[in-house]
Amino acid sequence: MPYRMRAHHLYCGRYIPRYFAQQRGEIYKQIEGEMIDAISPGNSQPVELVLGVDMLCPVCPECRNNRCEHPKGNEEEVRKWDAIICKEMGWKYGTVLTGGEWWDLAEKKRPLDFCRRCNLLKDCSLIPTLKKQNRLPADHWAMKAPQ
Repeated sequence: MPYRMRAHHLYCGRYIPRYFAQQRGEIYKQIEGEMIDAISPGNSQPVELVLGVDMLCPVCPECRNNRCEHPKGNEEEVRKWDAIICKEMGWKYGTVLTGGEWWDLAEKKRPLDFCRRCNLLKDCSLIPTLKKQNRLPADHWAMKAPQ
């Protein structure tokens, strides 16, 4: 059975600060770890891109009534983020690929324009990696998270 992941979990999950998991409990930490492992180079775990709540959301304390209710981005906002990532990546909801295939697709296009607007930009662990690989846009240091 494929893992079910939202676009921002699929694209950003590996780079989101671990402090979220620490604040959200052991089950959240376990499922988040499984998702991150699944979207690794060469991983054969099937993963489906889904619209809306995925396998991590139900164990998050910010998910209520099958909706994200986080004060910094409720379900409608999160769906907008997911749609932007899907558009930039050329991804379609319902697509099932292996975790390794999703990784390869994302790796080819990192960073996205979306990353410039992300409220976690200052904490994103992808930025130092891209800097080492000389893959940041020339105006990278002008990239600032929204206030």
